[in-house]
Amino acid sequence: MTTIKSSTTLALELEDLMASGEQSTPMSLSRLGNRAFHQFTYTGDIQDVDVAIRAFANSLSLLSEDQHQAERLAMLNMLVAAYSDRFASFQTTVDLTHIVNHLRRVVDAVVSDAGAAHNRLAMALQTRFDNLGNREDVDEAIACFQRAVELAIENDFALVPVYLNNLSNALRTRFDRLDDMADLNAAISFAEKAVALQGDDSPFLNNLGACLFERFERLGDGNDIEAAATHLRRAVDFATDDEVYKPHYMHTLGTVLHKRYELSNQLDVLDDCIEVLRQAVLLTDERAIHYASLLSHLGTALCARFEALDNPQDVQDAVESHRAAVACTPDDNPDKVTWLSNMAHAFLVTFIRDGEAQNIQNAIASYRRVVSLTDDEDPSLCIYLGNLGAALSMHAEVSGRMDDLDESITLLQRALKIAPADRAEKPIWLDSLGIALHDRYRDGQDLEDLETSLLVLRSAIELTSPIHSRRARRLHNLSATLFSRYERFRDSEDIEAAIGNLREAVALTAQGSVTDQASYLSALGLAYQSRYEYLGMSDDIDSAIACLTRAVECTPDGHADKAGWLSNLGLAHTSRYDKGGRDPNDLTRAIKALTRTSELTPGAHAKQAIWHHNIAFAYQRRYEHHDFVEDYDSACAAYERAVKHVESSAFDRLRSALYWAELSSSQSLTAALPAYSHVLSLIPSVAWLGRNIGTRYEQLSHMGPAISGAAAACIGNGDVRRALEWLEQGRSVVWGQLLALRSPVDELREQNPGIAKELEDLARALQSAGAVTARPGMTSREKKARMNLSTSRSLSDEAQKHSQLAREYESTIEHVRKLPGFDRFLKPKRAEELLLAAESGPVVLINVHDSRSDALAVCKSGEIVHVPLPGLNTALVKRMHYRLGLHLNAIGVRDRAFLLKKSGLSSIPIHAHGWSQAPSPIFERILGTLWVCVVQPILSALEYALYDAAQSRIPHVTWCTTGPLAYLPLHAAGIYDGSVAMKSSDFVVSSYTPSLSTLIEARRRARGRLIDLELPRLLVVAQPNTPNQSPLPGTMEEQRLVCAHFKEGVKILNDSDATVSGVLQGMAAHPWAHLACHGMQVPRSPTESAFALHDGHLSIAELMCTDLPRAELAFLSACQTATGDVNLPDESVHLAAAMLSVGYTSVIGTIWSIGDEDAPILANAFYARVLEDIGGNQVGSRTAYALHDAVEELKVRIGEHNFAKWVPFVHYGL
Repeated sequence: MTTIKSSTTLALELEDLMASGEQSTPMSLSRLGNRAFHQFTYTGDIQDVDVAIRAFANSLSLLSEDQHQAERLAMLNMLVAAYSDRFASFQTTVDLTHIVNHLRRVVDAVVSDAGAAHNRLAMALQTRFDNLGNREDVDEAIACFQRAVELAIENDFALVPVYLNNLSNALRTRFDRLDDMADLNAAISFAEKAVALQGDDSPFLNNLGACLFERFERLGDGNDIEAAATHLRRAVDFATDDEVYKPHYMHTLGTVLHKRYELSNQLDVLDDCIEVLRQAVLLTDERAIHYASLLSHLGTALCARFEALDNPQDVQDAVESHRAAVACTPDDNPDKVTWLSNMAHAFLVTFIRDGEAQNIQNAIASYRRVVSLTDDEDPSLCIYLGNLGAALSMHAEVSGRMDDLDESITLLQRALKIAPADRAEKPIWLDSLGIALHDRYRDGQDLEDLETSLLVLRSAIELTSPIHSRRARRLHNLSATLFSRYERFRDSEDIEAAIGNLREAVALTAQGSVTDQASYLSALGLAYQSRYEYLGMSDDIDSAIACLTRAVECTPDGHADKAGWLSNLGLAHTSRYDKGGRDPNDLTRAIKALTRTSELTPGAHAKQAIWHHNIAFAYQRRYEHHDFVEDYDSACAAYERAVKHVESSAFDRLRSALYWAELSSSQSLTAALPAYSHVLSLIPSVAWLGRNIGTRYEQLSHMGPAISGAAAACIGNGDVRRALEWLEQGRSVVWGQLLALRSPVDELREQNPGIAKELEDLARALQSAGAVTARPGMTSREKKARMNLSTSRSLSDEAQKHSQLAREYESTIEHVRKLPGFDRFLKPKRAEELLLAAESGPVVLINVHDSRSDALAVCKSGEIVHVPLPGLNTALVKRMHYRLGLHLNAIGVRDRAFLLKKSGLSSIPIHAHGWSQAPSPIFERILGTLWVCVVQPILSALEYALYDAAQSRIPHVTWCTTGPLAYLPLHAAGIYDGSVAMKSSDFVVSSYTPSLSTLIEARRRARGRLIDLELPRLLVVAQPNTPNQSPLPGTMEEQRLVCAHFKEGVKILNDSDATVSGVLQGMAAHPWAHLACHGMQVPRSPTESAFALHDGHLSIAELMCTDLPRAELAFLSACQTATGDVNLPDESVHLAAAMLSVGYTSVIGTIWSIGDEDAPILANAFYARVLEDIGGNQVGSRTAYALHDAVEELKVRIGEHNFAKWVPFVHYGL
């Protein structure tokens, strides 16, 4: 029985022995050291091993080298043993140096067992390398192992295989550090020799297999992985179950088999892998250091089989294995992050099957913990970031939360950025990033997201081998994105490519996962259906329904994706009914499938709005063809459910609201009011401030008829105040957003200056964040051709920063609204607030809709006068707009200098070369129709209000139109055929405004300025010769005439001085601006519409980022500055409106191209009139009167019937 003494007692004994000085002291010290060392094995007390080390060391020092060689060697070995145990127990790395130093002395001392001594020293050096990482240690270890082999060949050949195997391990260790293939090849060579020397049952087969597997992972040679599997299988087979290393061999074999499965997609290989790992777990003590690793790897293999075969038991077992691995691993174990990551993946694949939100939330929580536990320098961080990004993308699909999607994209981009170029996981992250970008595109319709998605998904497939188990899934994801682009542009190449990819995906999974194949079959069916709708080939819709039916039949009800397959099947039946034989059974089957879709989906799922919409559409189709009232009610109810499903995207909800409004309008406009109310409430979310302006305009391009319909419904219901509010809320949305960003926060600053400053800072950042500039005329395809992966990531980064700014801005506004007295802060204006727009005369909003047309006149008295316009309808307005455009093209009204450039005779009046002075019957008919159907009824109804506001002068009216009426010249309406003198200009001075809020803001700015009794400071930009543009010689005469009205305070910018930055600086320093240059309207990209200057274009996008608090009057003597985009008539996307948004309160613009000799005449007359009463009042409505008089003077000079030359000049603002 061992007697345990206290460490203090042992230490005292040691001191006594050292003090005695007896001859027997070395032996006594040795015995004391042995007792202390032996006691340490029981107590684990560090003081015991410290006493042992001191005793052995002192004993060694007392033994002479010449007389006690054997005793000294024994003491050296005891010291090595003691230091080794202390290091093993307490990880004191200084002990490693003691061990190495003493073993070097052993090597020097031994003669008969030199090979073993070199082997021990090499093992110690390798251990120190493993802990401290000094390359010299592993180099010396390899040299020592090589010497041990040489000595064993001479003295003890039986040990040669052992030393060869150790040498192999050391070389593999150095390879792991330096990545020198020569080391790994040498390691394999020595391992092969070790095995060859021992035969088929060599214990070193495992090391040989591991080396070969490592070379496979480095070089990808299939022969290596096959050889690795063979050797590892032999190692497992020859080891008995009671051998301590057998579970380790099985673990390595399982790792190799799993990799073979990933490469070959052979399920029997995966089954073998799982069986091997299960047996390894059973043979391993739960306290063993590698037990958790075995459990985690088993869970990973089970997840892989679940993904292939969809057996729920596999994923349940996987989760349990991963939970057990995490539970038995302490938090300070570096492997714990790996086990957590593997567990998160198990939760993820469980979610993919059952769609339960808790599973994806568990996955995200686990991945977040993994990232938090990983250092920034850790090479595995890129893996964990990629995994978390993919999980957040999946969660966004369920939750509908855009912040999840934005974070997902950010994390995936970061993972790709920090990962080494040859990282094997890159295709996974590229695939996940492509999916996330595609999801964000579907929500926001930003084309950059779609094109970037295609780019990264193609990159993922290029990095995926033809037989890789994930290739089919990646082809499917690429096809989904191609399909989205096809839906947008209808390019047949996209749908053909999508179908080809999906056919390959189906073929790749013919013997694999049933549910994976169902996914690809469903997508293929959807693609066939889309091609059928485009080309009308009946074989396509039959193939679609066959594919979709197979997908549904092979997917169990509990699977999360079954609802999607059912939805696609229902839509295919609806499509076949619409375009095929009108078989009512198709609609019955569609309704049944679509109803089941919603039933299988959790109530809060983001896709419920889509499912309800599809159900509603099927009912609507049956109602339209069979007139069943029950179907009408069911359709409206389903649309309403879709609209009110707040968890779904605003885009999906708005689509349903529009369909609902259209359907209910077929019964009555009043019945459509609830639907229209939702349309208006959803517009801010669809044209969200967090999206770039181009995307917002694209989303708004189809909203015009709905807004007009909403107003018409309100008017028909007698609610003109709500009609006024809705027209204001649904039109000029983007300009309204910019006005809100520039709104003063003086009242807020008085109550809470901190929040006011925060809001102003965010607003300033947002003004520029959404305006994306590009070369005018560059198409989306040209942009795509110039895009690469790095530029696409940069654009995506900008988009995410923009989205984050918008969220912070909206959150701050919500906070402000909770403050006392600020509950309506920056909310849409009520009717009583909008009435303030009529201070200087009536503002007339004209609403044109298929159901009815009306004018709402906002009067200074506070009255809203309703004027029915029975003679006006949408078809008539579109016809007038079309004919006017044809006529203008026919007479050559294209460019200010077109005729001069063509003739080369700048001194001859333009009308002599093409702009006819003869009466134009087309112009006369259009202007006459506008008078009879629009202007005359309105002026008659407003006669009292007009003259009450005007008092002693001709009345002033401001027009605010909807739809294509925005392109027609109401200010010139009249009868010009000589039969009767009736013209707008005889009765009123006309102005235009994009919205009532624009007028209200202009008046607020005007009131904030002091009355200036002096002539205002004027910037004149005259560009007779702009690079890449036709000459404008008349601009110099125009400059001379304009400047003649000003004695001082004029800044002139010509030619190279007229740069974009120079003009912007000049505008900031001068309240008035006169721009005589080329102007252009860019139809496909309206925010790229611009003034052409010496070094580039001053575009609408640039102006949107500009705020000029002191601006007053802008005279835009350029072409098409008030034309607007034909696809966005209600948004007023033209340069005149942009100048109002910059801060100018009054703007002169042109609705088509103007003559180079007409502009100087009109400008001269305008400034003569507008400067007559400087000091009497601010710019105000005198600008409109000045333009009115100047146009009258121009008409006298050129003839009233030369409409093309005087009609284009218009006034915007006050």
